[in-house]
Amino acid sequence: AQQTTKNYIITQAGNLPCKRIIHFAAQNDIKLLVSQVLQECEIQQYTSVAFPAIGTGEAGRNPAEVADNMIDAVTAFAKWNSAPSLKSIKVVIFQPHLMSVFHASMQKREKSATTVFKSSEKHPSKKKATVVLEKKIDLAVVQICGENKKEVEEAEKWLRGAISKEQSQTEIVDESISHFGEEESEELDALEERLKIVLRVEGTSIEISGVAKDVCMASLAVHKMILRVKAAKEKEIEAKLIQNLIEWKYFGKGSYVPFSSLTNMELENAYIRKQKIIEVTIGEQIYTVDVERKTAVDAQGAEISIIRVDKSEGK
Repeated sequence: AQQTTKNYIITQAGNLPCKRIIHFAAQNDIKLLVSQVLQECEIQQYTSVAFPAIGTGEAGRNPAEVADNMIDAVTAFAKWNSAPSLKSIKVVIFQPHLMSVFHASMQKREKSATTVFKSSEKHPSKKKATVVLEKKIDLAVVQICGENKKEVEEAEKWLRGAISKEQSQTEIVDESISHFGEEESEELDALEERLKIVLRVEGTSIEISGVAKDVCMASLAVHKMILRVKAAKEKEIEAKLIQNLIEWKYFGKGSYVPFSSLTNMELENAYIRKQKIIEVTIGEQIYTVDVERKTAVDAQGAEISIIRVDKSEGK
């Protein structure tokens, strides 16, 4: 046996279908124990590990507390190990009533975007719950075993129903979605990561799937994005209409160069309001424009002239 300074020892697997067995002494802090074992697995570069539902047998520990502590340890491990060698963590459950306890604990974390079911009729009364790790906990795999096919199917049906009650899906359709740019794309990515939802963007629609309350929050965020994009589009159209009538230009490289349509609108609005000073950007520099004198000065004091051209004159 390999002795460690921790509260466990590592032995050969014997006839069991695994590489090693980690034997640990009973202790109150189950989260710490699981964390230590996970770190040991990472040090040894193991790719998978299976735990029992620690202390829920003769030790008489509270199953809900055990589930929370074990899942907390797995979640923390996934959070602080961005690219672990350990890809699969299984909790082997022999007592059928514990399935719902561990399932409830996993639901509280709301980390899994997808749940995949596998059915088997081997090994009566043994059930496994698996969390598969990559960079984060994205996939929960539940393996259901029973005495016969009917029991397995009934258990699967019940579990699917329990999960479905927590799930929601909505579709938002709006023309403005097709005008989403890089900023909106980054916001959608952040929403997907933060709320653990699934977003599918196609043309003018966004489909949102996940836990009901998170879907609601994401939907509100998407609607705000739509309103923002609509407002920007309307402002752009208004700016182009104004530029067709009035065009502001600045002197650069030997000739007068038109401002962008949005800057043009800002200058014209300032002119109409009789606002004397306004800041604009020319190239990558900020200039202070004196609307009355029609001059623009940069931070170094360099001055250039600007003009206002009324395109409607003479028409």
